[in-house]
Amino acid sequence: MAPAARRRPEAIANPGGARTEEPATLSGCPRSLHVLWNEYETGIGGSEPAKYFTKEERGKVKHKYSRRLVLWKAVERMIRRGTDCDAAIQRIYDVYRPLHKVTAILNAMQIDERNGGHALLR
Repeated sequence: MAPAARRRPEAIANPGGARTEEPATLSGCPRSLHVLWNEYETGIGGSEPAKYFTKEERGKVKHKYSRRLVLWKAVERMIRRGTDCDAAIQRIYDVYRPLHKVTAILNAMQIDERNGGHALLR
């Protein structure tokens, strides 16, 4: 059984009931890291939050999900250490300042993560 913090809200409120949210989807072209974080935490356009995706739902959007996972983990790590989510995202923007596009930032974060993570984001 998943820890309480990771259980889907509808699974807690309605253990045997049908889902009332839209199918699990991720945005096609996010314009900022804030949009990606919002997609992870609360969902976008009626979709369920990405943090509650099941294995099957993640598999349907695995390319997008795996590309964004590095950002979501970095922000969660900073939040656990006491940083506000907006401050955490701003720190990521500050570290990767020369890169303006979301895709370029995610690519750089993936490269850094393979090498142990960026020193300012650990």
